[in-house]
Amino acid sequence: MRTPLLIVVPAGLALGILALQAQIDNLDSPTTRALATVAAGWSYLAAGLIAWARRPENRLGMLMVAAGFALLLRQLRYNDDALAFTTFFLLGELGYALIGHSTLAYPTGRVTDRAERWLVRAGYAAVLVFPFAVLLFYGATALPPQFTFLPEKSILLIHASAEAVEQIYKAYVIVFFGVLATMFIALIVRRLVRATPRSRKMLAPLLVAAVAAALRAVFEVVLIFIDRPFAYDYLFWWQICAFIALPIALMLGLVRARLARATVGDLVIELERTPPHGLQDALAKGLDDPSLEVAFWLPERKAFVDDVGRPIILPAEGGPRAVTRLEHDGEPIAALVHDASLREEPALVEAVAAAVGFSSSTRFIRAFRLKTGVTPGAYRGTPGRQIKR
Repeated sequence: MRTPLLIVVPAGLALGILALQAQIDNLDSPTTRALATVAAGWSYLAAGLIAWARRPENRLGMLMVAAGFALLLRQLRYNDDALAFTTFFLLGELGYALIGHSTLAYPTGRVTDRAERWLVRAGYAAVLVFPFAVLLFYGATALPPQFTFLPEKSILLIHASAEAVEQIYKAYVIVFFGVLATMFIALIVRRLVRATPRSRKMLAPLLVAAVAAALRAVFEVVLIFIDRPFAYDYLFWWQICAFIALPIALMLGLVRARLARATVGDLVIELERTPPHGLQDALAKGLDDPSLEVAFWLPERKAFVDDVGRPIILPAEGGPRAVTRLEHDGEPIAALVHDASLREEPALVEAVAAAVGFSSSTRFIRAFRLKTGVTPGAYRGTPGRQIKR
């Protein structure tokens, strides 16, 4: 991470200062509002760097860093230089598409759902096509009110038309902040509804994303369709707060596994005092997964069994339930069947699995045999219990 830090940190600080100057000098924005706008971009850079350092194999951190740079670069469109204005106006909305992309990529860093992938592509297309279309007509003297703070001419101008500029930008607001933002919120709600209880806790930051998208959409609609209403300032500060909270929530969601691993030491001590029948509950608590089940390997049967000796059929790979197998000297001793969301926290699962250890497993098997009088070959022919999927 040394190279990204040496590049991103100074570049982000310098760009933030330039963005702040552009807001104050060219937009005549109050200092507090200019600082708040820059803080939103810096929050993505900081949270993205932390997530990147914590999970370098996960692309979410890089997406958040890119979103931070895009939000800061957006402010450079408030520039009297026609080339700078055209360039940064053309790319100025890219930050919002990157925010949506990073949110839908949480927590894996990849967008796997078909509808979500389509929405991400549509978002990128919208933030590039509509500004480009605006620039083709941007050059009229009687510009719409929301463009009065910008230079009077685009270097891509083919025909000056204030009416065309206004209608294209209104269409952009309707499509991106109306239709696509609504779909974005709907997909977040769908993901939360479909999630398991444990996954729902992990996906909690998506609620912040939904609020941020809704507030930004309302802000843009009010800005373009209503002439400076009394609620304008309140909407500005609410959506800024949401935009700052979102990267922090995403970052904390990624690093929560490291925080949880800090409690594994306590789990090791607890397991030493835990009777065999309480092992499953202790591990479920350690992994924050009430659905966790423990299956122990009985070598004489060559089968996994539950706490009453019934054979267990482990779920297949790729389903909503995942399996972590515990081995000692290459021989299986137990298996943890848990929520599939734990696949994204392998270090936590490995730490808890190590806490179980060989001694805990053998203690259970010995206690189980003493309790039930099981001998090799017992339950032969008994149907296996299918672990619920």
